[in-house]
Amino acid sequence: MPYVCRCVRPMIEAIHRSGGYARIHSHGNLKAILDAISSMGADGLDPIEPPPQGDVELGYVRGKYGKGMVLFGNLEASDIENLPTPQFADKVKRAIAEGTAGSGRGFVLMPSACPYGRELSALAMKNYEQIIEIVEHQ
Repeated sequence: MPYVCRCVRPMIEAIHRSGGYARIHSHGNLKAILDAISSMGADGLDPIEPPPQGDVELGYVRGKYGKGMVLFGNLEASDIENLPTPQFADKVKRAIAEGTAGSGRGFVLMPSACPYGRELSALAMKNYEQIIEIVEHQ
């Protein structure tokens, strides 16, 4: 069992004993630790970052672990700030499709980080608006 599990599992158990839900927050590469996260009884996983920021596709996580955990994320701040809106819209649609495919506990579409700067560029604002437009028309 990975080192962190010895520390985190008792926290998850305490949260469950008091009627709460435990969400694991772990950026970056997840594929090698997904079994450990699942085995600890986590109720949610945040964020699931697509390659190249992470190392696993949302569809894989949904298919293998989605029945036991609510999945969060899959929109990268760097994509929000830099991708042309049509390309970004494709990423949003793909995340929704993969995050809601089949059965599972749930999916929360959200950025995996907050904006990097103090002011949003016009492109970033348009991409945030695009998220809302796509979700409202699902």
